[in-house]
Amino acid sequence: MLAHDIGDVDVEQVVVHAHPRKELVDRSGGAQLVVLGDRGRGGFPGLLLGSTGQALLHHAACPVHLVRTTA
Repeated sequence: MLAHDIGDVDVEQVVVHAHPRKELVDRSGGAQLVVLGDRGRGGFPGLLLGSTGQALLHHAACPVHLVRTTA
């Protein structure tokens, strides 16, 4: 586990071997914000979220910020 101090924001980097959706939803209980990159690879570009983003938006215990990529 690595912790980074970026000004007034504490960033924690953790490597785990678990299902991403479950792990991120579980860890959201101890977070103030979850930031997740989203490739938007659904069948209708721009309309559907990935399964991990969808799960976080519906089940996270804190706010979620999805960052869409252009590629």
